[in-house]
Amino acid sequence: MKNRKLVVSILSIALVALSANSNAVECNEESPNMKIEGDDYYQMPQSKPLSRNDKALIRKIFSPLRKTMKGMVVEVVCSQPEHLAKKIVEQKRVAADVSYFSGGEVTIQLEVEDVKKKTKSLQVLTFFNDNISHRVLGLTKGGVVVVSKVRKTNGRNGGSHLVEEIAYMAVNKWQFDIEIIRYLNGYFAESRHYKLNR
Repeated sequence: MKNRKLVVSILSIALVALSANSNAVECNEESPNMKIEGDDYYQMPQSKPLSRNDKALIRKIFSPLRKTMKGMVVEVVCSQPEHLAKKIVEQKRVAADVSYFSGGEVTIQLEVEDVKKKTKSLQVLTFFNDNISHRVLGLTKGGVVVVSKVRKTNGRNGGSHLVEEIAYMAVNKWQFDIEIIRYLNGYFAESRHYKLNR
């Protein structure tokens, strides 16, 4: 029952995000997973190997996307310090190249252009990699929902922080949508919504 509630919650969040309502998530808002899991939230999920059917479906989704796509990304970032955090929203141009590998791994290389600041940056998204702790919570011919967690060190100050990302990818005849919502230690920190034209 607990896992079922988790799946429903994640799918709901993803659908809300792709309905252009992800801006409704406030800075420092709790992750839906932390609300459900409590103290267990800070445990790293065990990645489950993709089945043959999963790999076939992932290949069906991503193989046709192996060409350069262009579009826009809306980035929402919470400023510091935490108790005074405000959302900063920026829209940028983006070009994306998708690579699918036979083991099921998908990488998306992104070139992001900030027209106002006249800068470009490179980003890489990786999904279904066995070295990254993740769970596939929804997989259909129209899209996929993945939640991943990673612990990152705090540099010279020592210690670490937990980064959780909920990613929803939806594909149709005309567009490839990617929404990534990131939580730091269980609280909303930023989101990125890519809209790419096929």
